Amino acid sequence: MVTSLKPVKVSCRPDIYDYEFTPAAIGGNEARVLRYMEKGERLLWASAKIVTRSQAGVATSTFQLGDGDDDDDYIGAFNTDQAAGTIVAGAGAFLATSGGKLYTAQRQLPVTYYANTPGNVLPVVRIRVAITKEW
Repeated sequence: MVTSLKPVKVSCRPDIYDYEFTPAAIGGNEARVLRYMEKGERLLWASAKIVTRSQAGVATSTFQLGDGDDDDDYIGAFNTDQAAGTIVAGAGAFLATSGGKLYTAQRQLPVTYYANTPGNVLPVVRIRVAITKEW
């Protein structure tokens, strides 16, 4: 006779974090750590929203979100020359599989700005992530 194990209910509601990133200068590349992912945390999803558009028709600067080893594993490079309010879904490699990424050690979560051809308007982006404490 096979006996089943008694389940223990665990509450794992995700916390939603919202960050606004403005590069320090129009013409320089910059990476800034949004937060550190702790061991046992899982990043479920990520998205971005353009707050201030860079110079229309000129800028080729980009933002992206990764986790330290690869700076676009959550949100691949997206152009800052998009209308304010444009939403960019996270479609990087870590979110291509169901369940996001479970961290087994502490890691940084940086957003990166690449100036490329920056134009004359400093772009601003909001990054939103959903994180749950799994262990």
